Amino acid sequence: MPFVVRDDAGSEFTVETVSENSSHLAAMLRLDSLGYPAFLSGNEATIRYWGDLFELAPDLQFVLLDGQAGHVLACGHAVPYVWNREPKRLPSGWDQALELGIAGIRSGVAPTAVTALSIVVDPSARGRSLSAVTLHAMRRLVAAAGLRDLIAPVRPTLKCRYPLTAMDDYARWRTHEGRMFDPWLRQHERLGAVCLGVAPRSMVVRASVELWEQWTSLAMPRRGSYVVEGALVPVDVADSGIGTYIEPNVWMHHDLPTEEST
Repeated sequence: MPFVVRDDAGSEFTVETVSENSSHLAAMLRLDSLGYPAFLSGNEATIRYWGDLFELAPDLQFVLLDGQAGHVLACGHAVPYVWNREPKRLPSGWDQALELGIAGIRSGVAPTAVTALSIVVDPSARGRSLSAVTLHAMRRLVAAAGLRDLIAPVRPTLKCRYPLTAMDDYARWRTHEGRMFDPWLRQHERLGAVCLGVAPRSMVVRASVELWEQWTSLAMPRRGSYVVEGALVPVDVADSGIGTYIEPNVWMHHDLPTEEST
């Protein structure tokens, strides 16, 4: 059943899942295409499994609607997963979480956790803290499913400004107040999540130089490392003409209280 979430100012937003209303699917796909750098569309796990989410896990694919006009303001995606709460048993990152999550659904394995995959806010609605509201909605959905653990391989918002800084170092940066430096990591922290460490090979994109040049509008004339807009680390181009991007993410764990579903 759709439910209502509120921001810090008291504004109301309605949350609906694909299983409740599939008419939002086109709007979700549009937001997905706007939310990330073009080169991430070349991620193999995305190509192979993303479409399965809407058929196999429709209760975890959802939109955030304007409480009055009913416009789609944001969307969220997640996949059920089997995890024993040990950090060393986490998947290798985003790619493996998606792959194993889909495999688990197909095999009928009962999930014990949920992996957050994406939250995207419509560009016209940014600056209203809707990412945090959407994350709260995801927590509600997970708790309503009777699960306690939401794990997220988080793509830090500002890491692309520091592509030469190791993710392990970046994840340890703090503000003067002692909170996590990155605003998206900080939002997870504000909702009670704790950092479990870095996934050094979370997302992988391998493609020809020609494709990389189309995606980035940057010439890559020879072997070497290239800093490209939106990338968290450099892209490495080999003599073979293949560019490889191995993105690290940061694991955040939400241990959900029972009252989250209310």
